[in-house]
Amino acid sequence: MFSGYRVTSPYGWRIDPITGGRKFHGGIDLVKAHQAPIYSFTEGSVLFAGRGKSGTGLGGYGNVVVIQDQKGSAHLYAHLEKAAVQKGRRIKKGTIIGFQGATGRVTGSHLHYEIRKTASPQYGWTTNPEQSTYNPEKYLSSNGKSENTKSTYNVHASVRGYLTANDASRQMNPKGRVQPGGYFVYLTSQGMINVTTKEGIPGSWINPAENRNTVKMNQTLILPSSSSSWRVYPIGLMPVKGNESGYLNPKKFGGLAYEIIGSPQKDVYTIQTADFGLVNIYAAPHTGAKIRGK
Repeated sequence: MFSGYRVTSPYGWRIDPITGGRKFHGGIDLVKAHQAPIYSFTEGSVLFAGRGKSGTGLGGYGNVVVIQDQKGSAHLYAHLEKAAVQKGRRIKKGTIIGFQGATGRVTGSHLHYEIRKTASPQYGWTTNPEQSTYNPEKYLSSNGKSENTKSTYNVHASVRGYLTANDASRQMNPKGRVQPGGYFVYLTSQGMINVTTKEGIPGSWINPAENRNTVKMNQTLILPSSSSSWRVYPIGLMPVKGNESGYLNPKKFGGLAYEIIGSPQKDVYTIQTADFGLVNIYAAPHTGAKIRGK
């Protein structure tokens, strides 16, 4: 169910790794890699994003993100290295909400994922987690797939003005309005087709002159810790020296990871950053950057 994660402690009764006593574990502990991006398992509204304080129902969890789903349940993502969303934001399933960390009461880097039956008071916290939480695996199974399905979009030059998504052809909308299935399509003055699953955000650019081009969404850009000044560029400007809007510092964090939103040209990727917003970044293989995901 939790594809890409290793379960290190399931939901239910266990021996507490810190106290050594028998205690009910109200969530499930999942491991990818330290500072790996964590994606939301559900859509909803962000109720809290930041350091959990004692007395709020979030004490001891370190950096956390709490998302309320459509049923009113509170999804808690705990011990994050840092949050990647803000309070009040409406997010979709599969959105990066933070990065795996070891903050708060932990013995090592992991994600503690917990689903509380209610979002208030105290974000649904009680002294009896067995009664106030859901088993995450059962809850997500009853509500559909827990992982965001990666979408592949194929554009065929032979069928000008049409987009093939998941083997189902739909008419392209040059004005960029939402299409069935939740994706957006734009036709630029240069004859390039822009496909994105996020309204108002540049997606992956495809040249119709090519016989066939496949764009894969939900990939992750990994920046190694070898650089302390990686240039990022404003959307719409060429990614060349002099146009940069700022610098990222992967070395400071032991490496950085970003969801790839689009790729306007070869080896150039569109990412969302905390300091500079939506930017492009040059990350050819020789730079040491890596692309993960299919």
